[in-house]
Formats: sequence, C-alpha cells, structure tokens
Amino acid sequence: MTPKKRIALGIDFGTESVRALFVDTKGNELASSVVKYKHGQITENLPSNGKKLPANYALQHPSDWIDASVRAVKSAAKKGEVDVGSIIGIGVDFTSCTMLPVKRDGTPLEEAPLVYAGADIFLEAGDLLAGCNSPKKRTFGYDAGFLKEHTDAVVLKKGNSAIVVVPEYQGRVMTATAQGDDGASSGWINYDVVKQGVLAPEKAKDKLEEHMYAFGGEERFWMGPEGGQYSIFFAPGKKFEFADWFTPDPIDNEPWDISTVREDSMGFIKEFALQNHSGTEFKVGVQRTVKLLDRQQTGTLLGATIPDSVDFVAYQSVNTVSNKGDNTWKKESGTTIIRFLVFFARFLSLTEA
Repeated sequence: MTPKKRIALGIDFGTESVRALFVDTKGNELASSVVKYKHGQITENLPSNGKKLPANYALQHPSDWIDASVRAVKSAAKKGEVDVGSIIGIGVDFTSCTMLPVKRDGTPLEEAPLVYAGADIFLEAGDLLAGCNSPKKRTFGYDAGFLKEHTDAVVLKKGNSAIVVVPEYQGRVMTATAQGDDGASSGWINYDVVKQGVLAPEKAKDKLEEHMYAFGGEERFWMGPEGGQYSIFFAPGKKFEFADWFTPDPIDNEPWDISTVREDSMGFIKEFALQNHSGTEFKVGVQRTVKLLDRQQTGTLLGATIPDSVDFVAYQSVNTVSNKGDNTWKKESGTTIIRFLVFFARFLSLTEA
C-alpha cells in the first residue's frame, strides 16, 4: 500500500488578499492560490451604514478573512489535486496589528445583529486603534509594508530617515523618506506589476513584461549600451525596433545575492553572461553596495552643515562591474557601461486635498 503524501498548508493574510500554499515535507511547492478580499481596505465609509471614517483609518471586514481563505484553500487544493486528508500541519500569519472586538463566544461584533458596532465603538474611542491602523497610502509606512508583503524588501533606517531595498530587484532602492513611516514616500512604485510578480515567458508574451519589468524604484542599477552595434539589448541580426528590444534578465527580473548586511547598508553580487549586437560575449561580475547616510556623513560629502531643523534622507550606492571572462574587453568589439534609472513619485502640493 502506497503511503499518503504528507502535506503542509500555509495561509498568509495580507493587506488586500489571502494566499494559500501547499508544500510537501521537502519544501516543494505543490500549488498556491491568491484571493482578494471582497471589501478590500475600508478607508472611506463603513459598508453597512455609510458612516464616514476619520482620517488615516484602514479597516477590514472579518468575514473577508474567512470567505477569502476558504476560497483560496479550495482553489489551491484543486490546482494541485491535493488530498486534504494528507495535511499534517497548518501555518497561519497576518501582515497586520489587528484588534478585533468580539462577543463572549468569540463571534466578531461585525457578525452580530448590530453590524459594525465594533467599528463604531472604535470611532468613538479613536485613540484605542491609533497604533494599529494600517498606514495611509502614499506614506513610507504603507509602501514599506506593501513591498514587504510582495517581495523580500529590507528597510534601512536611521531616525526618521529610511529607505527600502529589494534584493530580488537587483538591490534596488524602491523608495525613501525623511519623515518616518508617516512621511511621504519618494519613490515611484508600480503596485500592479509588483503584485503580479515575474510572469512565465508564455504569459509575458506580447506584454511590456516581455521586454522589461517596470517595478519602479527611485534608484536602480542599469547597464548599456541600449542601442547601436554594441547594444546589449538587441541580439545579433535583430532590427533596432522595440519589438526586438529586450532587457537582459540579470538587470531586470533576476534576484541578486546578498553579500553583506549591516544596520545601515547592504551589499549585493551577481555574475552573468551578456552578448551585444555585434556578437561579442561578456562574462560580467557586479558588486553593489547601498548605504544609508546620517546627517554628518551627508554634510561631509556636500561640504555643508545640515541643520537639525531640516528633515532629510540621503543614501549612496557604490557599483563596480568587472570582467570575469578570459577575453579582454576592447573598444573595437564593444564593452559595457553602468547606468542608473531613477523614478520619483509625484507629491501632493500644499494646495491639493
């Protein structure tokens, strides 16, 4: 008799959706499914009575957790043809700091006849939830939480100065702030593409993702040339047209290895092969370090004193490209160059609501 396969189920409750994942005892993924919450984040009005929420409130509906998790588990089980009788363990985690008012029998107040009585209680005693409300969108806290939910993001912080670095995005600095979690988030983030993640080649076909992944980020490592006979974006024999323009995966959608981690910095390394339009092949090694700077370090670099009254954030990246191959890089056959792409978010002006 063949023994049953031993399976573990993981359920991850995020800000806007729940993910169910089945793995075997060796850690191999069998199937997964993501289901969005019906009510999403409740930030404006209570669904039951239309009552307006105070500023900076972000609530969730308890029934969404139950309904979405049931659907996600069923969907993943169906995809992986999982025998639920083989489940030997269940792990659950939340991306939240959630207080949920309940009756004595454990029933959420939002499920009781007085729907949203719990939320109304909190509205009258707003300070009770002050530390547990989800950060407001467009703040650094919101973006850091979003990136941690969908990537391997790491926050480097000194006082109110902070940056978010993502190793799986080539050690990219996605965003920064000078005013802590409640301050403005300065980097442009393409939320939809980050949520979507890297697609299988057949699903990326005829989409922008076939050519590049526009995850965003306010400082990212990039290489060139992009055009001309020495371009590393056009394969030999291809026309210089967008249809044949492809970003090399190592600088687009492949993760980089972490070489060092310190309180204020992270180091990354990556080795890969490239070929330019002329057919020259390169074996490339990249070393990248991102460091968050304090007030004194920044002032020294600028040759100026930064007053304590000024909110600021500063960081630097040191990037080195080296030849890991046996052939010398020559002008006659082309070489590579380091570039950087920078995308900042559009900030609200003082006159905007």
